[in-house]
Amino acid sequence: MKKRILILITAAVMLALVLNEAPVLANTPEPDKQVQFTEDQKKVLADLYKEIFELRKTVVDKYVEYGAMSKETAEKVKSWMDEHYLRMEERGFQPMEHRHHQGHKKVKEGENQQ
Repeated sequence: MKKRILILITAAVMLALVLNEAPVLANTPEPDKQVQFTEDQKKVLADLYKEIFELRKTVVDKYVEYGAMSKETAEKVKSWMDEHYLRMEERGFQPMEHRHHQGHKKVKEGENQQ
């Protein structure tokens, strides 16, 4: 009797683990799938990204106006945005693959230093 209960509990736990993973596996993107956008689709995406970056640049300008950011920093940020847009354009506005970062352990002062 105890053996049957143990088998049923083990089976239930295994089933729960499998069912718990199913939604994660269903939402996993295909790693090498890239859609070839038409020229019209690329134009729509380009217009949207230009609009987004212009709004972001406006926010950066407001930070400068309110004294939260220096002009030099603002120029660097806006320059980065321009470069990022060019890289996106070169990739044909394909979404970037999400990379899962494991996080970096910070070395405490005096620890693991040689």
